[in-house]
Amino acid sequence: MRLFLTLALISLFAHNNAVAAAEDTHTFANAEQQQRFQHFIKTLRCPMCDNQNLEGSNSAISADLRDELARMINAGKTDQEISEFMSMRYGDFIFYDPPMNRNTVWLWLVPLLLAAVAVLVLVRLARSKGRPGDAAVSAEDRARAQRLLDQETE
Repeated sequence: MRLFLTLALISLFAHNNAVAAAEDTHTFANAEQQQRFQHFIKTLRCPMCDNQNLEGSNSAISADLRDELARMINAGKTDQEISEFMSMRYGDFIFYDPPMNRNTVWLWLVPLLLAAVAVLVLVRLARSKGRPGDAAVSAEDRARAQRLLDQETE
C-alpha cells in the first residue's frame, strides 16, 4: 500500500512539474500575447485526449500545439488566422465552442428543435387537461347501462 501511495505521489508531482514546465518554456513580448496564448490553450481541445484542453494535457501533440501556438503568436498572427489554421489542420473538433457553418449547424439546431418539440408537447398536454375528454358519458348511455346492470341482478 505504501508503495502504491508513493508512486501515486511521484506521478502527481511529475504531472504538475510537466505542466508547469510547458507553460514556462513560452516567452512573449508582452502581456497581451501571453493572454492570447492562455486563451487558446484553454479553448482548444487536445486532438488525442478525451475532453481535455491543451492546457491540461501532457500528450506530445498538445505540447507541439502549444509550441505552434506560441510561434504563431510571436510571429504576429491574428486570432482569426490561428483559428483558421487549427480548423484547417484538425477540423472543427479542436474547438470546444465550434463555429457555426454547414458542417456544424446540426450541433446548434438540434437542441433548439428538441426544445421546441418539448414546449409544443407540454402546451398540448396542458390544453388537453383543461377540457372534458371524449370519454364523457351521456345521460342516455348512463340510463342504458343502469338498465343492463338491473337486468343482471334480477
